[in-house]
Amino acid sequence: MRKRNGKVILSLLAVVGLLGSMGLMAAPNTARTPVDLPVLDPQPVAVLSIASVDELKADVAFVGNLVGNPQLATAMEVVLNLATQGRGLQGLDTARPLGVVAVTDGERIGGYVCLPVSDFQKLLETAKAVGAKVDEAGEGVYRVATRRRPIFVKEQSGWAVVSEERPVLDVVPADPGKVLADVGREYDLAARLHAANVPEKHRRELIDKIKRDAERDMRRRPGESEEQHALRKQVTEELLSTVVSLVEEVDEVTLGVSLDHDAQQAAIELSITGAEGTEVAKAAARLKETTSGFAGFMLPDATLSGHWSGQMPSQKSELLVTVIEAVRKQAMRDIEKEDKSAEEIRVARELAGEVFDLVADTARSGRVDGGMALVLKTRAATLAAGTYIADGADLDRITKQVARIAEAQNPRVKELVKLDADRCEGVRFHTVSIPVPPDAEDREKVVSLVGESLEVVIGIGEKSAYVAAGRDALGTLKRAITTSAKEASQKVPPVRLSLAVDLLAEFIAEYGQPKDRPGAAKLAELLGESPGKDRVNLVAQPILRGVKYRLEAESDILTALGKLAAKRK
Repeated sequence: MRKRNGKVILSLLAVVGLLGSMGLMAAPNTARTPVDLPVLDPQPVAVLSIASVDELKADVAFVGNLVGNPQLATAMEVVLNLATQGRGLQGLDTARPLGVVAVTDGERIGGYVCLPVSDFQKLLETAKAVGAKVDEAGEGVYRVATRRRPIFVKEQSGWAVVSEERPVLDVVPADPGKVLADVGREYDLAARLHAANVPEKHRRELIDKIKRDAERDMRRRPGESEEQHALRKQVTEELLSTVVSLVEEVDEVTLGVSLDHDAQQAAIELSITGAEGTEVAKAAARLKETTSGFAGFMLPDATLSGHWSGQMPSQKSELLVTVIEAVRKQAMRDIEKEDKSAEEIRVARELAGEVFDLVADTARSGRVDGGMALVLKTRAATLAAGTYIADGADLDRITKQVARIAEAQNPRVKELVKLDADRCEGVRFHTVSIPVPPDAEDREKVVSLVGESLEVVIGIGEKSAYVAAGRDALGTLKRAITTSAKEASQKVPPVRLSLAVDLLAEFIAEYGQPKDRPGAAKLAELLGESPGKDRVNLVAQPILRGVKYRLEAESDILTALGKLAAKRK
């Protein structure tokens, strides 16, 4: 048996709104060019699938309990009865989905509303009872006058098909509601764009507009050098190519919303798939579950944490290298302008060149792998991050050379910098202690979070680089690196992020802006009543020829927000 999911309140509004429009006083028809779809097999362009009425009622009851108003479901029934003059939803099949479908014959686009019916004639009688004028229009089609304009409706395969354009009813599929079930099978409310079915002329119009906007943006700007303009133009052209490919090659885009009563979770999912054999589909194939050297940054006590991994296509990595080289040239010119001796400029250019060489080599590899963790606690804040690099030995040598130069210029640096201060899992750590200046803005608050001196840690592995800063920078970084080493062989999603709302609320309640503290304190208090399921999670998952992004809010967040909403009434 299908797991019961809650259905969003928008479904109720859609049902009531449609029945209400059928019951409004008739008005003169507005002149409009009718849609003519002569083909017998029009293709869907867009579909909105919403809940069955039965599941919607359960959803409203769930929301009512969440906000402390258990009578909300009863109130829904009252509103429904008022809108239909006591008839309720007679004639509707309350166990099946309903929605809206846009179709095309390859050139024009039309659309229809699809309602599941148990008794079509009772549905028409309900419309008449609330003031609508219903007339037979021939061939099983009825004309229903509304205040705005007449609509046309007929029964087909257990569905009431409604459209403002009479010809659309002649070309609906034999089972007009099947597409609703296909789209909304996994969701409470779902919208799908069948991008591949959008008429070519509409896609061309969109692409032409995008290109015109890009061409305007690529014009040389005042004060921009030829070199800067050429680089910006190259980057814009690459971005334009990507956007055009998406318009031309995306097959389907689906946005789905669900509310799970049992798990008390709310989720939004966005899925994008490319047509078979296209570059979009090939790019999606590269976005797959893989191993990561930084999965351990998902620390359980982190307020915000995440990791990401993948492989850039060669053209993207080549473009990135081009940008890096342009930045290198500008940096070298800036160094030449500095008021330093010839020897100091030579050394600075040499060091900068080595840094840019390392960054460019990393970009050429196309490998993307990294992670981060932000730990916010009472009187403690720490940020840690790590990333893949092409050559850790080069970075270590450069780091030590920079430290020696800094020490030669200022002997006090030796007291603040410790090279090779520690090791963990083959990673060498260098530490820097930076005193908080006496005149620092909000010094008292800063010191309460990081101490009298900010601890900064630079970690360098064979193919990795790390940085951490804060109250427990070294300890936090070691935990992340140790856990990452243990999980290095495990397959992980290409992107994963997690936000602990309770920890964030507690931090804002103490350190946030005065106007934000009371609300954050109340949210933290409510979340503290049942700790454990108070995170918002984002995960990217590979699917066939595409990718799915899932944003999920856990149960304690829904309960706390419901209580806050109830208290504000």
